[in-house]
Amino acid sequence: MVVKAKLMLLVGLVFIMLAAAGCKESIDENDKNVLHNNTHAIQKDIEIEFWTWSPLYGIIDKFESDNPGIKVNTRLLDYFQCKEEYIKALTNGDGPDVMMFYSEMFGTYTINGVLQDLLEEPFNAGKYQKDFPRWDGGLSIDNKKLLSLTYTTAPQLTLYRSDIMKENGFPHEPEELAKFLENPDNILAIASKLKPKNKYIFQWATDLPNIVRFSTGTFDKDLNPIRHEELFNKALDATKVAFKDKMILSGNLWTKEGQDAIKANNLIMLLDANSYAVNELEKLVPEQKGLWRLTKPSLGMASWKFDTRLAMNARSKHKEQSWKFIEYLVTHKSDIIYDKHSIPEYLPARKRLKEADYIDTYLGNQNIFNIFNDLGNKMIPYKLTPMDEKVDSIYGQGIWDAVERITNSDEDIKKILGNINKQLDEEKKALMD
Repeated sequence: MVVKAKLMLLVGLVFIMLAAAGCKESIDENDKNVLHNNTHAIQKDIEIEFWTWSPLYGIIDKFESDNPGIKVNTRLLDYFQCKEEYIKALTNGDGPDVMMFYSEMFGTYTINGVLQDLLEEPFNAGKYQKDFPRWDGGLSIDNKKLLSLTYTTAPQLTLYRSDIMKENGFPHEPEELAKFLENPDNILAIASKLKPKNKYIFQWATDLPNIVRFSTGTFDKDLNPIRHEELFNKALDATKVAFKDKMILSGNLWTKEGQDAIKANNLIMLLDANSYAVNELEKLVPEQKGLWRLTKPSLGMASWKFDTRLAMNARSKHKEQSWKFIEYLVTHKSDIIYDKHSIPEYLPARKRLKEADYIDTYLGNQNIFNIFNDLGNKMIPYKLTPMDEKVDSIYGQGIWDAVERITNSDEDIKKILGNINKQLDEEKKALMD
């Protein structure tokens, strides 16, 4: 009996041990499933929405590779859709996490609170202030919030047909021509000699005044219109001569009149040009490849023309990931140059540029690196405001009125500034309150 009892006890213990082992195996398997599910949840990508008109796919691929766990969904808009689509989405509260802005549309958003202040925790973008020359351009109208950081920037430029300049005995190499165009009398000399041949260098009456105006911006820190001093008078005086002698085409690269003139070899210089004009020329007149060149703005200016900038939706649900994306782009961590017709705003990235990335085959294999780099270092930063579009209209109308009359340019400019103060006084007060 004792032996039997011991045997039964031993068998019982074996069953208990087997049962325990089975339970342990079952528990371990459950733990593995829980761990697997939790790991899967952790590894699931957080998706942020990015709206832009400019494809950055290679750069975004590299960002996603360098930042596992974040996926960027890009909505590519037509440039002319952006302004309306951005306003509609941000007003409705269902906009993307991150937006790329063109500078001319950004001023509208400096007052309405729909963009995230990047100076706040955990972004602390203030640490980058010394590295972004156009820092003020991203500030809110009261200068208290940083609403965007500039990705790339581009200067005002002169584009010209080097073959026609050479044929007519004028400087045709970029550096020599830039020096020649510093004198407004030389600009008029070119226009005068070419006019009998039905060739133009002036697109609009605003060409030269814009070059001067964009060198300093429109408003000072107190939103008073800036007086552009003697050089603006000279630009306006030269424009009046050009208008009187019918040397202004009244058309440009983006109008039918201008496009037809370029195709016919009649518009042979773009005095007031931006760097995107090179791409447009290449599409419009591919047969003129190698004939166009790029140089600095006339009148010895280093004028800023436009930039692209990144901003975050204040209602984004993924602000930390959105900031990582913005920071990655504006500091050019990828070192991928997606557009050789602009330069990084971020100074350390600008210093890493390679001349080989700035060879333009359409411009006769011209290396445009030194021109862009030199102008980029000289451009004066200035503030963008919601009034900029209206001011452009007032200036444009004022200049056309001035060239149609035989008047003193100094008085014309005073009148333009007076109209700005008169028409925008109430709006300016509202912005400053």
